[in-house]
Amino acid sequence: MFVPQEAAKILDADLSEVNNFLKNLSIFQSFNLSIFQLPPVDLLSYLELKFYLQNQLLKDTDFMSMRHSVETRVPFLDHKLVEYVSGLSPELKLNKKLNKSLLVEAVRDLLPLEIFTRPKMGFTFPFQKWLKEGDRFNIQHSTFNKSHWSRFWANLVLDKFKQ
Repeated sequence: MFVPQEAAKILDADLSEVNNFLKNLSIFQSFNLSIFQLPPVDLLSYLELKFYLQNQLLKDTDFMSMRHSVETRVPFLDHKLVEYVSGLSPELKLNKKLNKSLLVEAVRDLLPLEIFTRPKMGFTFPFQKWLKEGDRFNIQHSTFNKSHWSRFWANLVLDKFKQ
């Protein structure tokens, strides 16, 4: 959430302490160093599967779907499919003209062309809106609007922890 310089300032620590801490995080110690020899697309896929997907996307999906009594499935995460696609060459996985080209080719005959060619869209939970609407946290709106809500939230938690 914070670059090392910001973390050092927040923690009232030397930048070298923060950098040493980051270098020695157990999360990186557990890696087989050979993963860093992977082609960039494979390394990115590996890191996204191990961290962002597991620790963020799937948990958010589970939390929000359970909250509304909706059962979700993630068929594209079947381990046999993930292992198969992971073993493909990077050239097959990337296509500069078409996002998710392997998936598109697999279902091209089942969906209309406009589905494949529409601009990429993201989804985020409206945490910033919720924080502003509640205004329980005495938000300085001019400051809040200039940065991501998560930075505000992290600072708020740190302030509460210090108290």
